[in-house]
This record gives sequence, C-alpha cells and structure tokens, in this order.
Amino acid sequence: MSIASRLYHGEISFDYVGRWRTWFLISGVAMLISLIALFVPGLKFGIDFKGGGVFSVQPAHPVTQAQVSDALGPVAKVVQIASQPGKPTQVQVETASLTSAQIAKVRADLARVTGTQPSQVSNSVVGSTWGSTVSRKALIALAVFLAVIVAYVSLRFDFKMSVSALIALVHDLLITAGVYALARFEVTPATVIGLLTILGYSLYDTVVVFDKVRENTGELSSMSRLTYSEAANRAVNQTLVRSLNTSLASLLPIGALLVVGAVLLGAETIKDLSLALFVGVAAGTYSSIFIATPFLALWKETEPRNRQLTARVARLAAAGAAEETPARAGQVASRGSRKPVEAPAGAGGRRRKDDGGRRPAEEAPVLEADAPNGLHLEADEEIEEVEEPARAAAPAPRQPVPIDTDRLRALIRDVPDFPQKGVIFKDITPLLADQVAFSSVIDETVVHFGRGNVDRVLGIEARGFILASPVAYHFGAGFVPVRKAGKLPAAVESEEYSLEYGTATLEIHADAISPGQRVLIVDDVLATGGTARASARLVERLGGKVIGIATLIELGFLGGRQLIEGYEFFSLIRY
Repeated sequence: MSIASRLYHGEISFDYVGRWRTWFLISGVAMLISLIALFVPGLKFGIDFKGGGVFSVQPAHPVTQAQVSDALGPVAKVVQIASQPGKPTQVQVETASLTSAQIAKVRADLARVTGTQPSQVSNSVVGSTWGSTVSRKALIALAVFLAVIVAYVSLRFDFKMSVSALIALVHDLLITAGVYALARFEVTPATVIGLLTILGYSLYDTVVVFDKVRENTGELSSMSRLTYSEAANRAVNQTLVRSLNTSLASLLPIGALLVVGAVLLGAETIKDLSLALFVGVAAGTYSSIFIATPFLALWKETEPRNRQLTARVARLAAAGAAEETPARAGQVASRGSRKPVEAPAGAGGRRRKDDGGRRPAEEAPVLEADAPNGLHLEADEEIEEVEEPARAAAPAPRQPVPIDTDRLRALIRDVPDFPQKGVIFKDITPLLADQVAFSSVIDETVVHFGRGNVDRVLGIEARGFILASPVAYHFGAGFVPVRKAGKLPAAVESEEYSLEYGTATLEIHADAISPGQRVLIVDDVLATGGTARASARLVERLGGKVIGIATLIELGFLGGRQLIEGYEFFSLIRY
C-alpha cells in the first residue's frame, strides 16, 4: 500500500495540529525577519515606481556591464545587456531623473563605450506617477480580492475558515516581500503580478485542505471519539500528498524560469516574476498545512460544543486506561459482548488433547442464546486437565475524570409547584436536548462504574429510562425497566415506596433478573431515596446484586442517602 493511501486511511499520520507551537514559532521568526527587512535594507523599487530615465542602444562591438558602468559612473543605477540568439544585443541603462544636460552627457558616454553615435542612443523618461498608479490599483485589486475571498469562504465553509485563510495569505505575502528585500531584487510591475498570482495559489491550496476538514468534522457528534483538532489533523494528512504533488509540479518549472531568467539570459522581467511565484508557492503550501489548519482548529476548540467534545474524549481515554486490567481467572471473552463472561463449570483451564490446545475452526465454541452465559461447549470433546491459571491482579482503581458540572447545572431549570403545590421540580429536558451535555452525563456514569462490571442496568420510570438505556448500551448490558403499578404486562414483583410528595408502588417483571446478576440502578433524581431503595429491594428479591445506584441529581436536603446506606451511590449534581 502506498504512503498516500496509508496517510488517507489513517494508518500513518503526523500531528501537524498538535505541534502548532513549533510551526507558529517558525513562522513568527520568519515574519519578524521579513518585517524588519522591509525597513532595513528595505524594498528596492524599480524605475516604474520611483521614476527616472531609460537609455538603450545596440552596441557596435561586444561590451560588458562593467565597462558600461565605468563609462557612465554613478549616474547608471541599473545596467542590463540582453543577448538572445538571432537578435542583436541590446544595452539598457536606467538612471534617476536627469536634467537635459545630464541626459546629453549620458547619451554621449554610452555611445562612446558601445562604439556608436549619440543619435543612435534612445532615451525615455518614466514618471513616478505611473508607478504610484500601478501601486494604487494593485492595492485596490488586493482589497477586492480579500473581500471576495472572505465572502466566498464564509458562504462555502464558515467565517472562521475565511479568517484562517486570510491569515495564511498575509503570512505568504509578508514572507515573499521579505525575501525580495533581502535578495535585493527590484520590485517591478512583474513583481506585483506575481504577488497577486500567489494569492490565488495559496488560497486554492488552503481551500483544498479546508474542504477535507469540513468533511471530517461534519461527521463529528456528541458521541464521537475524535476531537475537532484530531479530525482536522486527519484532513491535513489525507491531503498532504496531493498538496506536495501540486506544489512540486508548480515549483519545478517556476524554479527553471528563475534560473534561466536570472543566470542565463539576464531577463529582469522573468526573474522578478519567477522569484515572486517561487517564494509565494512554497510559502502557500507551508501555510495551508502548518498555519491555516492549526489556527482554525485552535479557534474552533474554543467553541462550547467542541470544548465539551474534547472533555468527553479525555474522559473516554481515562476510562480506557483504567480498564486495561487482566481478565479474571476462569473467564472467557464472549464475542459480541463488551464484558467477560463466566465459563461453564468444568470448562475453565481445559484444552484439546489432540491439537496442542488449538480448537479446529469447525469445532469452535458456539454462542447460543439459551446456553448459560451464551457459551455452549460440545459434550463429547476430549479434554485433559491442565494447571489452573494464576489469580489475576486486582483491578486498578477507577481514576476521576473532569466534567463541567457548572454547565450541567446551568441546563437544569426549576419549575415551582410541579407536580403539586410546594414542590420545586428539577426539569432536566434542557440538558437532555444538549447533545454534548447529555453524552457527558452518560460517559461519566459509565466511567465511574467501569465496563465489564454490570450485567443489567435498571431504569426507574420514567426519566430513568432516558438515562439508563444509553448507559446499558455502553456497558453492553441488558436494560430492565421498573414501572409504576399496572404498567407491566407479565408476572411482576411489587414494592411500595415513599415520594417527597406522597407514596406509590414500583413493579418489575419477575423474570427480568437472574440470580447472581450484577445490577446498576439508574434514575434522574435522588430525592427522599424511596424509589432507589424500593428498586434495590426488588433486585435483591429476584436474587440480583446491586452494584451501585447512579443519578444525575441529588437533592441532599431531603436526606435520601440515609435510605440507601450500604449501596455505592454516584451523582453528578448535588443541591
């Protein structure tokens, strides 16, 4: 498989976004040097921008730039000798603005060194107003270009992407201008054309990366296991080879033009244009990978939704680290299940006699719904006793993980006199409607009790169903509803309990829990503790073991914990 394919599918990757400090430092130093170079030594403007005279002549004999410079003295600012096959050699001299007498002297001196007559030397005057007109129109074109870019990228993607693209453009322009200042190349109209051209190239490369960023991050949800930065970094890796191929395909011919124009032909126009293009294309490729995307990711991570997603991914990572403990001795991992399954009696520590412990594929254990723990072993298998496995190490303690409880608390509203006068009802529907907050509650509950420790999750009617169902899904456990009297169709066990505003009865199907199963009880609120204790008693009456009680809210002032002493209790918000 090629490197491009491996990068695209995430088999190999480089953390471009995560190392943003390194890239920003490199670019910051380069931009600082470029900014200083714009003042010291400064840009070297050509005659089109500062005005002056241009003298040209066809020499009667070969002549060098040094000979022409010596003959004219300091008045000659630029001396060029253009020689092309099949065409006569042309000597061109640029000077500052001159008087009539100075113009006559330059024509005479140039004629003498080239072996021609003064009348054969042509001259023209270039005013600085032409250069200022070109500069003004270039700035107008730049402003219009940037405004159109902001509008286009904002409509096609979003506003933050457009700002990130503009920052990359400024980065490219400043570095290109700095290179011009340091290289002492003249700034000519060709340079302006080159600068405007690289704006389009830089933007194109950035938009290609941003299109993939949008595709990757558009798939993120509150249940995702990738942060925005990780999804954006994946987009950079997926488009990396394309960006490099496009850049190299552009830089090679531009570099050839630069070498030919500057070294072989002495063609100033080609040299000026190719330098701007070469530096701009290289800087544009760099900025689309190392500047635009990391800056966008950092900015996007400040959004509440992405902050919550980042916290969720951190919690899942912490949970995964805490759960990496040896499996219990005598347990077999069941395919399709997230928790270990107890092996049938007599099956632990045994293996095939005739194949060195390997089971042929056609005789592999078959998972059956009606078999104990879903595992069925053929009765006629030949087995032999082997040494019992060593006792596994004790599970590592669960590590606390951060959660923004203040945000959760802000999403719960008080409803007075509901469901009866004098009761302040804690309405959790705004929290449930917030996908990030809702997923955070589920994740925190799962992390606290640890995957692999729960066989059944019991949800108490009715809001407990909302929380218990996704918790059961994450545990890979079954969900058991506990309902009010008269709402379950089959044979039930019943338990009366006290509410903060009256009494009621809870019921559970008599076959919902098997003896020995580990049960987690989940509800939205612990108030007086009556529903939680009644549910625990129902579980225990059916032979189950209550491993814990989890609620979103605890109304501590009602003293509900006293009724459930002896059970592990977990809640996220306490009033």
